[in-house]
Amino acid sequence: MSLASILLAAVALGVLIIVHEFGHYWVAKRGGMRVSRFSVGFGPVLLRTQKDETEFVLSAVPLGGYVQVDGLNPHDGTNPDDPQGYQRRPFHLKLAMVLGGPFANYVLGFFLLFMFLGAFREISKPPVRVVSVAPDSPAMTAGLKEGDLITGTASTAFVQEGDFLRAIDTSGGNLALQVRRGDETLSLVAQPTPRSDGKYRLGVQYELITLEPAPLGWGEAVVKAGQATWTTSMGILTGLASIFDDDARLSGPIGIV
Repeated sequence: MSLASILLAAVALGVLIIVHEFGHYWVAKRGGMRVSRFSVGFGPVLLRTQKDETEFVLSAVPLGGYVQVDGLNPHDGTNPDDPQGYQRRPFHLKLAMVLGGPFANYVLGFFLLFMFLGAFREISKPPVRVVSVAPDSPAMTAGLKEGDLITGTASTAFVQEGDFLRAIDTSGGNLALQVRRGDETLSLVAQPTPRSDGKYRLGVQYELITLEPAPLGWGEAVVKAGQATWTTSMGILTGLASIFDDDARLSGPIGIV
């Protein structure tokens, strides 16, 4: 890993921490709580400033942070009867303060998705490049090799991102593929094997090699960003569950079918 990658990761982590802690801070202040410290990082203090009753601190190791709300820790030495202390605030405000950090990260995720979809969105397009071929798979039997470009079936060229998967899943166990290998154009016939979920397995890792700019309108970007924020959250849970599914299909920059 290069130094630039490490620095970029540290900056990204720092942004996440600042946004997270600001969520706690903002809700605490709006809820009438006294915040004595807003700290980003641990270790030696690099920067320190005071605003009203809050000390803002930046430390050397950006691997965490915290917002010190008076009374959140009953043993922090603050006055337990202080009306601005955490323990003296109504339950709904205390709950809102605890949830403020995670909610701020969700808002950040939504905003970044919104900006990406509205200004920088790209879509992957065929052809499909074979990254690797599984041993003793239908793909190997058909003669597919690493580096082959699959451009379509014998009757239809691949145009959209999902065309390759649809061709496999609707093949019925017999799939004629058009393949570019260097300067050659080949016709290969594979016999994908059925999976327990009713789809078919070819036995390749693949990637789509063409990126085409396709930004959405800002209105559609708002809707899609909201949907993506939700489905990504749910996808984390289903992805963890799929670890235990032998027939799980992996997809992303590199897919497995």
